[in-house]
Amino acid sequence: MSLLETFGRSTFDPAPAPDLEPGRVLAVHRTNLSVMTESGLRQAELTGRLRFTAETEDDFPVTGDWVWVRALDDLAMVSEVQARQGVLRRRRPGTSSGLQIMASWVDVALLVHGCNLPVNVRRLERFAAAVRDGGIEPVVVLSKVDLLDDEERKESIAQCAHIGPVVAASSEVSGGFLEVQGLLEAGRTFVLIGPSGAGKTTLLNGLLGSETFATGAVRDVDGKGRHTTTRRELVQLPSGALLIDTPGVREMGMTDMQGGIEDTFDEIAVLAETCRFADCRHQEEVGCAVLAAVETGDLAAETLAAYHKLEREAAHFERSIAERRRRDRGFGKMVREVMKHKKDRR
Repeated sequence: MSLLETFGRSTFDPAPAPDLEPGRVLAVHRTNLSVMTESGLRQAELTGRLRFTAETEDDFPVTGDWVWVRALDDLAMVSEVQARQGVLRRRRPGTSSGLQIMASWVDVALLVHGCNLPVNVRRLERFAAAVRDGGIEPVVVLSKVDLLDDEERKESIAQCAHIGPVVAASSEVSGGFLEVQGLLEAGRTFVLIGPSGAGKTTLLNGLLGSETFATGAVRDVDGKGRHTTTRRELVQLPSGALLIDTPGVREMGMTDMQGGIEDTFDEIAVLAETCRFADCRHQEEVGCAVLAAVETGDLAAETLAAYHKLEREAAHFERSIAERRRRDRGFGKMVREVMKHKKDRR
């Protein structure tokens, strides 16, 4: 098996130039990148052409990307980002329409929740919708389960069961990471997602079998932790699986992820198939099977409310994107007219 196969990929499209080779981005630093190539780990920089042709920040490499690099004596130059899949993205913080790509070529997202706090089902649903929209499978990881008794543990798992597979983890008991380790297949890429203090870095160290990454204290008053992960970094575990740790993520601002929402709330999607009207919005329509399920208690009203909230956010994002594109087209037209006017005056 080649080195790059152990990092998740065995076949590539033909290289755009004879002197280019594939590599995978392990980390993005302030001025350079760490890229794994068939010849080993290299520090890399972006070519001037890539910097010039990039239209947005998302055209630059992110952790997990496969790229084409040109090897030089002391470093490598990243010439092109290969087509992405398994994309972890969210609305860029502080904006209404910007997208932020956090990682790519991810197979499974481990949604980590610390059991030192009550289960935040709504947050986990939001995370699950975001990752499913990018083609990533979500798995809920309940960390710090040693803080719960058997009944509390069963209840916590039941609360999350509709989101996807649920596993438990603890650094305080022998074999506390066995359930998570059972998921980690060699060559597949996993990403850790969750707020600060959820136990992501402790979990990562447990899976690595060493205290490689620093962990931070958690405040007793509110269960919140300090950010100990400062960048997204891809590491290879003893099992051969690949894992990306991320800085604490409290929210995943919604994008136009309707598919991810439907997959996360699949019980609503199934009920919707028997609604009287194909375009039923499950709000006040006659013959709505979803509302009927709420009336009979087969569907929790809180679940439907969460579904509607994410739908509204996704629709708002889609409108914001459309408006931004309209403004960009107008600005581009103005620039072309100015340049044409200058040319005509010569």
